[in-house]
Amino acid sequence: MVEFFGVRHHSPAAARLVARRIADRPPAAVLIEGPAEYNQRIEELMLGHELPVMLYSWAPMFPDAPEDSVDWGIRRGSFYPLTDYSPEWVALRTAHRAGAPVEFIDLPWLAFADIAVAENRYAEAPVTEEASERLVREFGVDDMAGLFDELIEIDPELSLESYRERIGLLGSILRGEPDRETETREAHMAYRITDARRRFGDDLLVVCGAAHVDGLKTLLSRDVEPVEVWMPPAGDDRYGIALTPTSYAALDALDGYDAGQPNPGFYDRLYRDRAEGRRDTSEELLGQVVLELRRAKQFVSPADLIAVQATAGALSQLRGHQQIWRTDLVEGITTALVKDDSGKDHPLLVHVNDALRGDRLGHLAAGTRQPPLTLELRADLEALGLLPAPRRREEPADLSSDLGLLRSRLLHSLVALEIPGVRLAASADDDGVERWLLVWTPAFEGSLVEAARYGGNREQAVTARLLERAADITSDPAAAAELVLEAALCGVARLSVSLQSRTETLLVTSTNLMGIGAAVGVLMRLYRYDPILRATGRADLGRLLGVAFDRSVRLLERLSPLPEGPELEDFIRAIRQLTDSAERVGGELGLDIDGYHQALSVAVEDDRQAPTVRGAALGAQWLAGARPDPEIAGLLSVIALPEQLGDFVAGLLGVAREAALRRPDALRRLDGILTGLDEAAFFASLPGLRRAFSRYTQRERFQVAQLVLGEAAGSTLLDFSGSAEDAAAIAKFESAVAASLDRFLGRRHG
Repeated sequence: MVEFFGVRHHSPAAARLVARRIADRPPAAVLIEGPAEYNQRIEELMLGHELPVMLYSWAPMFPDAPEDSVDWGIRRGSFYPLTDYSPEWVALRTAHRAGAPVEFIDLPWLAFADIAVAENRYAEAPVTEEASERLVREFGVDDMAGLFDELIEIDPELSLESYRERIGLLGSILRGEPDRETETREAHMAYRITDARRRFGDDLLVVCGAAHVDGLKTLLSRDVEPVEVWMPPAGDDRYGIALTPTSYAALDALDGYDAGQPNPGFYDRLYRDRAEGRRDTSEELLGQVVLELRRAKQFVSPADLIAVQATAGALSQLRGHQQIWRTDLVEGITTALVKDDSGKDHPLLVHVNDALRGDRLGHLAAGTRQPPLTLELRADLEALGLLPAPRRREEPADLSSDLGLLRSRLLHSLVALEIPGVRLAASADDDGVERWLLVWTPAFEGSLVEAARYGGNREQAVTARLLERAADITSDPAAAAELVLEAALCGVARLSVSLQSRTETLLVTSTNLMGIGAAVGVLMRLYRYDPILRATGRADLGRLLGVAFDRSVRLLERLSPLPEGPELEDFIRAIRQLTDSAERVGGELGLDIDGYHQALSVAVEDDRQAPTVRGAALGAQWLAGARPDPEIAGLLSVIALPEQLGDFVAGLLGVAREAALRRPDALRRLDGILTGLDEAAFFASLPGLRRAFSRYTQRERFQVAQLVLGEAAGSTLLDFSGSAEDAAAIAKFESAVAASLDRFLGRRHG
């Protein structure tokens, strides 16, 4: 007769009682709700690991997708977290000591990754709202965790018979109508049980979530259909499973569908205390917290401690608890010490909540097999002196040296793979040296294993991760180009076919001229200007540049009138990038330069367009030498009305800033136009003019002044005949004006 032992995952009471059951009368075999794909390596779990750990599985979401397609790169992982007080862990180790065979019976992740609700396979079972509300109300608790505490955990003398009666009723009530995922998993578990009966006989103990027991009994009461699961070949790195360390902080942070492990530090301490016959877990926890506060020079008065203990004890007695429980302790502190809404920040309450969470970190025993990518990343980090440590430190990566480039590529790869504790603090734009901040975090070790779902080596994994992100980009060509840049930063020598195709599609279908302009800027950096990353001249990048430029020309040809406003700064930047690419690489890439300038001419002559747009288009032609300088100067007075002059010049100089200094005819013409304006027209144009010349450096502004004022520019701009007191008074006045603007307009003004 198959015997079921229903559990609440991470239940100290279930762990204690399942150990007693197995030790008292070892069954022929113990079957546990866990990943069946790990059975061939289950002996690894008998090594001397320090818990918490988790079994992490991964699989592609679209296994039949063509290799290098966007869908091919999308992976999903799941995990079975194990603590010292997990009934599954205790059952496994106890059975091993008793000499009973142990097997996992849950459906391999690859068979239901596409329909699974939660990735935490030991999360609390989904409960119907009606059932949960009724149970919580009837038992006078706050939530389902409190309900399980009341019925299962609090009584230290709970017998095996009482436990089975209670957990059986809870499992039946909470089961609800099984969904497709539950039906698929239970069909597999029933088949594994039937197969084990054939091999070991009927004396089997099945340890599984209480909500599965009724379903499995029903399936076993009739003929069980075989459930065969296809398993991938050994070399397919899209699939895998590995044991990885985790932390109580990570488990406590799980929420939503993955929730199910609150306050692991408390339950760990409770499990150990009860094994020693102690019932003062909360009191000991409180005493430890007070000592830690005193070491930190934060003192809790004896009167406050007495009040907390008295209140928590009274709450415990009122609720019929055999010992002060975690909720009694927290509410005791809140009631005795918290006087206002800021109480959640009370030092004692903060430290008690930290203690309830726990600070244990898992460590794997020597000899535990790890995925190839995990081993590669760790080896590279050690070889390059970049392995994070608990104390935060800064590490440089000099991109001018081979060693620095290797460091940079590795660290950028870790960021792409979302390995925590690695952050770029300063780019190499100023001096060619990146500066990185490294610090070990509890999630670091586990994340190295989780990254293995993306591939067997670093380049494969980075490419697959970038493909996964590319699938989420639907209309932003600049974002797609940033992925291309990220690939280069990670050292990916050539774009995958899929990432290339995805980026081309986004560029060809985009209607966002400003976004394409930003993408061109990124691609030009790689293709033309950044030899450090060793991507200059790459054919795949050149093709993307050609696609982006051609699409920009088509959009310019049918550019609808744009409203004047600050958003047009992006238009100015886009035109600058497109003009630069036409000038620098237009010939070698065969760009449609003639079509580009024809489209610019249409924009210049369209009096429905915003002045900034017309100015930027004319600035592009000025910069490229597509119009003679006298023509540019003449168009200033023909095109720009006095009230539009400032915005028009902002667009013009936003693109042709350097040309204006090299070929000053237009600037002199502008000076003549401004001189002829009346006071009202001049002040109307002033905001745009300020915007136009704000792009110039101080030295360049002096050059403009020299062009307009001649030799008098130096004395006009630099001489000040007042005293130091006069200068201080002027500065004070300017500060007062700025403060008034802030107060009345609600924003900063430069």
